[in-house]
Amino acid sequence: MKTHQTIHRVNPRASRLSRCKSAVLGAAAAAASVLGVSTARPALAANVLLQNGNSSVTINPNSSAGVEDWTINSQNQINQEWFWFSVGNQTGQSPLQSLGTPKVHKMDTTGDGENDTVELVYPTDDGIQITVTYSLTGGQAGSDSSDLTDSISINNETGKSEKVNFFQYANFNLGDSTTGQTVNISDKDTATVTGNGYQAQTVVSPMAQEYEANTFPNLLNTISSSSVSAVLNDQKNASGDPEWGFEWCTTLPMCSGSYVITGDQDITGSAVSVPEPVGGSVALLGVGGMFLSRPRRRDEDADHRDIVQVGGA
Repeated sequence: MKTHQTIHRVNPRASRLSRCKSAVLGAAAAAASVLGVSTARPALAANVLLQNGNSSVTINPNSSAGVEDWTINSQNQINQEWFWFSVGNQTGQSPLQSLGTPKVHKMDTTGDGENDTVELVYPTDDGIQITVTYSLTGGQAGSDSSDLTDSISINNETGKSEKVNFFQYANFNLGDSTTGQTVNISDKDTATVTGNGYQAQTVVSPMAQEYEANTFPNLLNTISSSSVSAVLNDQKNASGDPEWGFEWCTTLPMCSGSYVITGDQDITGSAVSVPEPVGGSVALLGVGGMFLSRPRRRDEDADHRDIVQVGGA
């Protein structure tokens, strides 16, 4: 079992108030001082548990562990998935939780009494605010399929344009194993991990500018460095205990410029038995059923690739 790396935030950027909100924040601070209201940071949010169908996902919003458990039929399939970023001329990267304790909004969208969706709203730091939404769709009991979507909104609330580099990182443990896996990255938007009878495919939009496949924990050490700026090497394949990362680089307009990244991750049992050929109408019915039940392909998500929003409010 792997031990998560502890990340210590080193943020050399000088803390500054957003031009768009400085008056409001100043007034609020003055009022708090007069009234004797405590301005201490709230307690850390607890781990978030999402449940649906045959699956559960545990998210630690206060640690770089991030998505630290994705259990399907009582078997965990992931070690870690999380996000890092840098702003302007910052050296190194900061983990998402360095922005502070998020507001957590859990939702039951299916009415089954279990939370399957969560919105994590991280506070504004130096005018940058990031919101992450996860939604879990489990398969039927006993099946080996599960789907987890995420949406990341990066908002610039400063009085000037800001350059932002954003990183997504993942390390799957398919079959609850740290061996026997491979990863392949294609078209700068798809990472496919296979091994131990499973496949985990992640499709992101928009396409990343840079990407990297590596062997754990080499890439994690690169992305999580607070003193060295990460440069992903566009390597497409890795094996054993593979990890992968995507990087987006954008410049956000001043005051409410935003950038949205979406991802769809599905895990399926990859060992599928092929039936003997049959003839006549039975064969036609079988072919039709195969197309109806085939795993999601990257091409089927083509209509969702233009979700980037860049501009003012």
